Amino acid sequence: MKTRVKLGTVVFLLASAFPSGLSAQVEGTLEPGRSFERELATGDRHTFELILNANDFVYGEADQKTVDVVVNVFGPDGESLGTFDQPARGPEPFQFTSDVGGTYRIEVTPFREEEGRYVLQILRSEPVASKPEGRVDQLMASNDGDDRPGAAVLVVQNGKVVLRKGYGQANLEHGIPITPTTVFDIASLAKQFTGMAIAMLVENTTLDLDDDIRTYLPEIPDFGNTITVRHLVHHTSGIRDWPGTLQVAGLRMNDVISFEQILTMARNQRDLNFIPGAEYQYSNTGYNILARLVEQVSGQSFREWTDANIFQPLGMANTHFHDDLAEVVPNRAQGYIQTQGGYGPFNNGLTALGSSSLFTTVDDLAKWTMNFQGGQVGGMAVIERMEQQGVLNDGTQISYAFGQGR
Repeated sequence: MKTRVKLGTVVFLLASAFPSGLSAQVEGTLEPGRSFERELATGDRHTFELILNANDFVYGEADQKTVDVVVNVFGPDGESLGTFDQPARGPEPFQFTSDVGGTYRIEVTPFREEEGRYVLQILRSEPVASKPEGRVDQLMASNDGDDRPGAAVLVVQNGKVVLRKGYGQANLEHGIPITPTTVFDIASLAKQFTGMAIAMLVENTTLDLDDDIRTYLPEIPDFGNTITVRHLVHHTSGIRDWPGTLQVAGLRMNDVISFEQILTMARNQRDLNFIPGAEYQYSNTGYNILARLVEQVSGQSFREWTDANIFQPLGMANTHFHDDLAEVVPNRAQGYIQTQGGYGPFNNGLTALGSSSLFTTVDDLAKWTMNFQGGQVGGMAVIERMEQQGVLNDGTQISYAFGQGR
């Protein structure tokens, strides 16, 4: 069974669709307010029709009662408009727009060899909104409602905030809706802030990207090949990723996993996955080591340094690296995991400083985003450095820069 954790983010998945031109018995004609409950067996493909005008927006869900389904959408000419396969249980959302009028086909198949019951329905079928806010409302349909976790959206245009809005619930137990001031754990998006910290320390000559990390952190083992700051920044160090390593040790992602536990794992690693610089392989551990490196050269905790040098100068008053699980964070969104019955709480016991564990709001992220245009904090030299992509030993350029994909 697949599991997806929903923490106030929006995820779109696209996969290869079934070949066009396949014929199957039509189970029914879909329209808003009408639902179809069906039973899937291994190898089944249920086909439904939906009659649309040109430029219609459609949002629907397959409620996966006892089976994990895949929803495929095809246009009137048989062309694939998308494959939707996100959570393993609960609502499987799908949405699309119609380019032309005609009869559209929605096919439901079981994931792999599963069997069981689902309910399919169209929740919205309407003309594509003509105004930007209405269009955003349509795009966020799967995150909106009193019965589900949601997301916050903020749009910046020409240096000005033109839209800020919340969708869905920050806390299902207490019915607290998401607003633009809701605080989220933004997971791996934290890496770009760590990337900026390193870029700033390089620009003020505290660090050099080609420094051996053992110069500052001698507790990291000598693997026989030098690991540099640059290797950690670009995920080319060969250091193993802690989520997989600690899972082998019996830990689960919703267990308490501390910054020190992660660093202890790094100190006790005996081998690298490859010679530093030879390959690109995403490693959260590398960014945790970078956070400890900032602490070592600055004499401050990673939270203190980023507060003083990034968040406070930018006016990001509701942003911090969360280094204390006992700390109360006002307006914090609860994380949820999708279950067969709907949603269950996902307990976040992680303090993986540098790689994740950054708490922030969309209002604060707008200030961060706009800093890339003017370099108010760090200066444009730092901003330009953050956009420099990594290069492997053989000269191959990778797409990853300082915490950012290019």
